[in-house]
Amino acid sequence: MNRFSLSLVCLLCYNFSSAQQQGELTVRVGHFIQPKGNVVVLLFDSLSRLKGKGIPVQTASASINSAEATVVFSNLQAGRYAVSAFQDLDSNGKLEFEKEDFGMSNGALAKFGPPTFHAMAFSFDGSPKQIYVQLENEKANRSALYVGRNVFTPVFGYTPETSLMVGANLIDFFRLNKLDTTSRISFVDVLGAVTLHKQVITEINYTFFTNREKYMLIGNMGFQKFPQYYYGIGNDLPESNKESINYDQFVFSPLFLRNLYKKVFAGVGYYYLNLFNLKDGSLNLLDNNQVTGYQGSTISGIQFCVTSDNRNNIYNTSKGHLVRFKYGVNNGALGSEFDFRSFEGDLRKFIKLNKESEDIIALQLYSYFTWGTVPWNAMGALGNDMIMRGYYSGRYRDRNYAAAQVEYRRVINKMFGLVFYAGTGEVASELNQFSFQGLKPNGGIGFRLKMARSERVNLRMDLGFGKGTSNFYLNIAEAF
Repeated sequence: MNRFSLSLVCLLCYNFSSAQQQGELTVRVGHFIQPKGNVVVLLFDSLSRLKGKGIPVQTASASINSAEATVVFSNLQAGRYAVSAFQDLDSNGKLEFEKEDFGMSNGALAKFGPPTFHAMAFSFDGSPKQIYVQLENEKANRSALYVGRNVFTPVFGYTPETSLMVGANLIDFFRLNKLDTTSRISFVDVLGAVTLHKQVITEINYTFFTNREKYMLIGNMGFQKFPQYYYGIGNDLPESNKESINYDQFVFSPLFLRNLYKKVFAGVGYYYLNLFNLKDGSLNLLDNNQVTGYQGSTISGIQFCVTSDNRNNIYNTSKGHLVRFKYGVNNGALGSEFDFRSFEGDLRKFIKLNKESEDIIALQLYSYFTWGTVPWNAMGALGNDMIMRGYYSGRYRDRNYAAAQVEYRRVINKMFGLVFYAGTGEVASELNQFSFQGLKPNGGIGFRLKMARSERVNLRMDLGFGKGTSNFYLNIAEAF
């Protein structure tokens, strides 16, 4: 047999084999918030991807009338494919990211744009095959997509307390029971960073949900080497009091909660803080006044907590509320150097202005009250990157602290947004010393750049103004 004949036979055999390698691909789509409208499934192959047209080789749709919808691609040639699907609520054949649910094969996520073909691709050998696509939502942030994922990101930011901060962040998303799809996702968040102020920050934050969210464990632990400014204690402190102090600090604070009703939890926890290697500043405000805790402090106590949290996204909430109350008891029997009690209240509400707009009004009331012998580092400190952003953290410090703020979040387009915020607050030695005259004004403007669409994570740039002061913040995620 000559070379031409051999080639012809091989070609005929290849075509015959390829013709046999055709089959049926079934795509199940689920996780609908509201089972209505149609589901549209787009099928891509490597060639359509390589040409860069983004045009599917096949499209199929099905009506949604149950928890799942199924489409079938018949006589499909063997090869590598990728699938994307969306819920078409208004039957216009187009995906509206901020209103309609969407998902990709392999659970691929949209980060700074659509996922790559490689991230979505799967092999199809011509035999019957079934895949499942779980939908997510630009607004609701379906956390179920992150199960079993490790997210490693560089960290950078700027606050008046740290100056420029750089580091790394590792987040592990998982479920304690992989078969439980009703619970929110558990996570462990590990952070390590250094700053231009020679600060060292290491933190581990975690949240665990047991089966069907019957129990929840939340908490944090970490070490900080943290030089910072200290101004003294009181609601009327001159700028000339400013001095730099240095200390090391270790914190350990787990909180175990049980579900009572829907998203309402209650429980008990432990709080431990050790502040050591304390070095006073040039003015010796701590030493000269022998402020409680001026040589360092160990705080150890029990915390009682009640919370209700139905926010749709912790990092960028567009609807829902947070109500959290904590009551702490610290005394010598538990290993504390100081006997005191504390109460912390944090109330947040997020309101969407109308159905046509993604603009949000966010409200927050915060309070922190103490009784007993309270060390300076356990007092209420006015100012930080969450609330009272116009002030350095601890610019005013005392046994009791209360603040309020309102924020208008304006969406410009899919990438950019603006924020306008205003608020007020003050500190006081006794509860009856709070007054309208002592309130500190606070307000500012912010710019938002969407870093990841599916996670709804923003790069946050805020400029805050206070009484005779201003601050700039560069960070990831919303202030509250």
